[in-house]
Amino acid sequence: MSKPLITDTNKHNQDLDAIEGIMDSIPTYAYFLELVAEVCSLKADRMHEGWQNETLEELWNHRAAVLLEASFNAFGPNDEE
Repeated sequence: MSKPLITDTNKHNQDLDAIEGIMDSIPTYAYFLELVAEVCSLKADRMHEGWQNETLEELWNHRAAVLLEASFNAFGPNDEE
């Protein structure tokens, strides 16, 4: 596993717990990834509309596409294959 970007261990652990709680509340891993992809897409829209920053817009759209592709291959215990 790579080194965390945040050096505050307590903050890092709190973030991990928060994400785990969200994942536990969502019915499937694939759906979780779809939701995160949608958030990335929304961020891309905001970069375009609010900041007029094409570089960040493309970055967020790329992240959305990668996560959406991963969601197609993500199956967990509650997912249908």
